[in-house]
Amino acid sequence: MAIVHMKKLRLMVVRRQKDELLRDLMLLGCVQISEPDALLADTEAAAVLRQESGNVTEVRSELTRLTAALKLLDKYAPVKSKLLSSRPEVTEADFLDDGAYRQELDAVAQLEDLEAAVRRYNGEEAKLRGNIEALRPWQTLDLPLDLGETVRTRISLGMLPAAVDLAEAAKALADAAPESQLYEISSDKEQHYVLLICLKEELTEAITALRASGFTLANLSGTPGTAKQNIEDAQQQIADIIRKREQAETDIAAFAPHRDAFKLCIDRASVKLGRAEAEERLVGTESVVCMRGWLTAPEEDKLTAVLAKYDCAWDLADPTEDEYPEVPVKLKNNKFTEPLNMVTNMYSLPAYGTVDPNPLMAPFFILFYGIMMADMGYGLVMMIAALVALGKMKPKRGSKYFCELLLACGVSTFLLGIVTGGFFGNAVPTIVNMFGHDVKLGILTSPLLDPLTDTTTILVGAMVLGFIQLVTGMIVNMVMECRQGKVGDAIFNEGTWLVLFAGLALYVLKIGNIAGVPVVLCIGGLMLIYGSGREAKGFGKVTAVFGALYNGLTGWFGDKTKQFTFAISSDAGTVTVKKDGVAVTDVTNFTLSDGETVKVSGIPANTIITVTEKLDDAGYDTTASGFSQAQTTTERIFRYKFVQEGEKFVLKPVDQYGNETGDEVSSTTIVVQNEKKGEIDNGVLLDTLPYILILVVVVGGGVLLFLRKRKNDDDE
Repeated sequence: MAIVHMKKLRLMVVRRQKDELLRDLMLLGCVQISEPDALLADTEAAAVLRQESGNVTEVRSELTRLTAALKLLDKYAPVKSKLLSSRPEVTEADFLDDGAYRQELDAVAQLEDLEAAVRRYNGEEAKLRGNIEALRPWQTLDLPLDLGETVRTRISLGMLPAAVDLAEAAKALADAAPESQLYEISSDKEQHYVLLICLKEELTEAITALRASGFTLANLSGTPGTAKQNIEDAQQQIADIIRKREQAETDIAAFAPHRDAFKLCIDRASVKLGRAEAEERLVGTESVVCMRGWLTAPEEDKLTAVLAKYDCAWDLADPTEDEYPEVPVKLKNNKFTEPLNMVTNMYSLPAYGTVDPNPLMAPFFILFYGIMMADMGYGLVMMIAALVALGKMKPKRGSKYFCELLLACGVSTFLLGIVTGGFFGNAVPTIVNMFGHDVKLGILTSPLLDPLTDTTTILVGAMVLGFIQLVTGMIVNMVMECRQGKVGDAIFNEGTWLVLFAGLALYVLKIGNIAGVPVVLCIGGLMLIYGSGREAKGFGKVTAVFGALYNGLTGWFGDKTKQFTFAISSDAGTVTVKKDGVAVTDVTNFTLSDGETVKVSGIPANTIITVTEKLDDAGYDTTASGFSQAQTTTERIFRYKFVQEGEKFVLKPVDQYGNETGDEVSSTTIVVQNEKKGEIDNGVLLDTLPYILILVVVVGGGVLLFLRKRKNDDDE
């Protein structure tokens, strides 16, 4: 139930063993290779080393082809997959069989040829059908379509708009070319299809006269035989094409036994793609390949056993605090908290060196889910669905976590449904009463807690649960501050409120009072006064107390989802910025929230890096490594120079002219922190303040009422 401890790995291996080593590291599954920025940033090292080139494009093409082939089989040889079918078990030897992989790629090539043939046949059929439609109006004409003239006459085929009166068109033709004749072959809603016969010397006059009525010549030149003959030939060709296409489709369907093999190869190609991308993160010489990465510490012995088979040199070291933003995070949980990994991953993993939230989040998440649903019927459905899926499908990893989480939430929903008497809402009592029976159904009609009537109990219960969750978060924050050496902050921040809460509880219970004075509550008050003003001077000590009260109360309702807008630039040109391993498309405008980091690469030596934060709220103060305060109120600009000192590279804060303005940053990590009135930003928006005040009034009023009732009871 913690974040797995990581080790920094540096490794050199002879080039001829690179591929075998990468495969073994892939199978080991506990090593993540990092970008070679630090090595390539060293000018002396960069002169000797070169970045490796992987076959990413080739492998990505293979993955695309395999995926398309599988979709092709699903189209021409569909199968009904079982709803709860389990995934087949695959041995390591089968998964890594290069020969079988190449055979399936050959099968993919055959499928691609067959698919190309199907597309070609479709195109030929469409063309022939278009020709048929063009010839159909002339099929009653018993003349060859390429008969263009005789010795003295010219024969032309054409169209006139359907709205044209053929008699008037024929009269206009006779006036212009007396020896010409116009015959109607067929007509439809849009056109008259006509045959024009005229003397060769009158051809121009005839066509000119007809064009006044919208006449256009038919483009049937080069078509021998009659229209009917051509239509019959085209239909015969279409029939032949259909037979060939059906045969090609049958041949495609015959590859259906390759379906499972294609799925295995898709998984294999995905792994190959990851390996190829990792290969591009390596650097080396003609004989040696170097890599840097991270190893899960519990797997150190396994890595040592693997590396012992190769001609290589390596070392392992614990990451420094400056390297924490670069360290990959892996969570280790027990059976109860493990399903919450999928919820954590939907948002963001905790930073390395912090606390794993799953053990603390799991009980609250499951309980609150049950409170929201609170229905025995829905709970039963969720439990049955989860158990059936786990038993039949035997899911792995993410699917397994989802089913287990569904089961836990189903149990919570069912138990809370027992308390509230819900069973598919009030469906059962309603159905029974529809038949005129006033039947008492035990807990369904007389629940332990009725949400419609026991509103006070529900309100108090919700406040108690919220209070427990807040106290849990405060304790976690105390632990984190103590780990970071901030014992004073832990005692006088969260510790003060815990003492105040404990003192208030003891006061209400009349425990620990000396001469009517609540000792613990007074100690908490003194801690609040001293702790809030211990760094202030003069009258600031007084205002600090009120500030601590305000920040403390609002912090209970805060979140860490507020987005801050940043821009990164370099005077040497474009830099590569990656956020959680994904390249940032616009480095001049991207956002970061609490715990998110970006990694900048491609920085030459003696280059000035500019980090700009675009502020939309002047209520926040921004600091960064090497800087004591922000430069402006609307835009914070931090400049660093990337310089080499000895064998290492460091960042030094500089002004706009490139002059050093502070101590060097101990590593190549820039830490930007936003603070609101001395407290870590909690994302509280101004529109939540009225509700916070209302809740404070309600809580305060409830406490006063309780104390008054207690006093009245004592008087009696």
